[in-house]
This record gives sequence, C-alpha cells and structure tokens, in this order.
Amino acid sequence: MSAHPPHKLLKAIRKELLITQPRAAELLGVSYPYFLSIETGQRELSLPLANKVAKTFGVVNVGDKDAKPLMRDPKSKAQVPFTRERYLEYSTGRPSFFFEDVGRVATPTLDDYMRCTHALLKAAEEEKQLRPVLFDFFTWFRQSNNNVAMLDSLKRNFELLYPGKLKTSDAFAALTLNWESEALHHEETMQKRRDADSERKRRRKQKNT
Repeated sequence: MSAHPPHKLLKAIRKELLITQPRAAELLGVSYPYFLSIETGQRELSLPLANKVAKTFGVVNVGDKDAKPLMRDPKSKAQVPFTRERYLEYSTGRPSFFFEDVGRVATPTLDDYMRCTHALLKAAEEEKQLRPVLFDFFTWFRQSNNNVAMLDSLKRNFELLYPGKLKTSDAFAALTLNWESEALHHEETMQKRRDADSERKRRRKQKNT
C-alpha cells in the first residue's frame, strides 16, 4: 500500500507526452526508482524536484496531485490545459521579455546570450570572481547535459559552430571530463531498467491470460 496518494498530475504529463517513467526520470535528472516512488505515492514530491518538474514541463500546478496539469499561455498569461503541442512550444521556444520603459517586446537571440555569457566571464575575471563563477558555470553545464543524446547533440553543434575546434578545445574537455563515461553508464542503467520493466509487464500479462 502506498504511503501517500499517487501523483496523478505527473502521470497525466507522461501520458500526454507519450513517454515512459524511465524517460520522464531521465528528463528530470533523477533515477527511475525515485521517480516511480513519487508517481505511485511511495514518496512525497520534494520542493527541488517540484521546481524541476515545473521548469522542465512548464506546468504551473505541480503541487496539486489530483489536478490536470496546466500551463501558462505566453500571450494571455491565462492558465491553459497541458498539451503536447504547448509543451513543445514551451520547451523549444526562446522566452520573450516586455521592456515597460520603451513599450517593446524582445526575444533575445542565442548569439546575444553568448555575448552576454562572454562578457560575464570577462567581468568576473576583472572583478577577481572568476573561479566561483566558473564553478557555477560547470554545475549548470553538467546539469543541462544529462543524457547521451544531449552530449551527441552538443558535440555536433560545437563542430557546426566552430569547425575543427572540438578536439583542441581545453574548455570542452574540462567541462565534459568523465562525463561521457558517466552518461553512457547512466544510459545503460536506464536501458536495463526499461527492459526489466517491460519483462515484468510481459509476465504479468501472461499470468492474467
């Protein structure tokens, strides 16, 4: 018997996106058993993970276990039902900002964000704060690249942006130090769990027929 009520909202998110529990766990950067224990009510959803769910899927009512998931419409700001289409728009779109003093809405480009990042690192170096800023940067970089597919995409895009520089980039090597083997190990572990889950379902189906 579950210690807590099951988290129906998490399950509804998965069903709408047509993803498995292991895949949802992967997107959230947690283990499959941990995610499973939360969705089925064995554990309560922690505040840090609730924030991660909200940020990852764009859901605004994560704390309400029995509710249908809702998102915020970027134009009207009203709460609207969570759908796959709205999720894809949320997860792939660049955020827009309203500058009240000039009455203008702007959607910064990726190049503009890169210039800001470069300027921040230079400012940190100038103000003798480079090491703590880089520590935070390393943490953000690793947390943002939590599976093999993302690592492969990262390498591909690095080569597209800076042809021939990947193998000689000390920063890339430092940022991904030991990460590839860790990601591969994580991917293998997740695959084993998916296989075991499929086998359990198969046996349960056979037993019921």
